Amino acid sequence: MASRVQSATKTGAQQPPARQAGAPWRRTAPWRQWFAPWRQWFAPPWRQWFAPRVRGIAPCLLGLAACTGSAVPPATAADAQRAALSRPETTLSELERGRELYLGRCSACHQPIPPASIPAAEWPEHVGEMKERARLSADEEQLILLYLVTVAERPAAPAQ
Repeated sequence: MASRVQSATKTGAQQPPARQAGAPWRRTAPWRQWFAPWRQWFAPPWRQWFAPRVRGIAPCLLGLAACTGSAVPPATAADAQRAALSRPETTLSELERGRELYLGRCSACHQPIPPASIPAAEWPEHVGEMKERARLSADEEQLILLYLVTVAERPAAPAQ
């Protein structure tokens, strides 16, 4: 190896410069160094106005979205008592499991629909249409339907 290096220097071939400590491995092209101060002149005018404001508003919007309540209300003991009138073996844990399945399986494809936004009699048709896509078993379908129908039949809160 040493003989090859010596022969290259004897023949006049140039060797690459030794890498200096602390020097960047890849240097910036000279035209980029010249162009950097002028780059702001070529930016679209809306970006100069819009970008700082978005940086300030985005955390606020994310915080607001995190604080808003879910459109899908949790099951309550009153819901379990109301459901027990039509199906005596209904428990609160079944309703909660139905809500978990609804949020887990249905939210994979679309935003969960609030149960009260659709009449209770129409929920079996909607769930039946989506059963294949969500790959629901018969038991899971029944739990989801039990939750949706029970919460959809929830009496409206009295106006204050």
